[in-house]
Amino acid sequence: MPLQRCGEGGWRWGKEGKCYTGPGAKKKAIKQGIVIEGPKKFAAKAGEGEEAITKGDMHDFGLDSESTLEELTILAEVVGLSLAERMALDFTRKRIEEARQDGDDKPNSAD
Repeated sequence: MPLQRCGEGGWRWGKEGKCYTGPGAKKKAIKQGIVIEGPKKFAAKAGEGEEAITKGDMHDFGLDSESTLEELTILAEVVGLSLAERMALDFTRKRIEEARQDGDDKPNSAD
């Protein structure tokens, strides 16, 4: 069971991994799993166990400018995102990065 709940509201990768708590805890545990397992093993193991990685988790990664393209690609495969969903996620992430570079808090709405 790779992704597990731990402590009070915490998440970890594996039985003995660090227990992350607070905001972003599940995302940190997923990132830990990618580093520990590597992309191929992570994708294979992520579907095991009771605590599934969801499209909501994928969305959180997509909106985080610190997420890497490799992480996004791996998670897209794990949760089964369609090509259209991947493209929409990529577009949203680019808009957020552009807004941050311009000093805005959030992207401008489409014209």
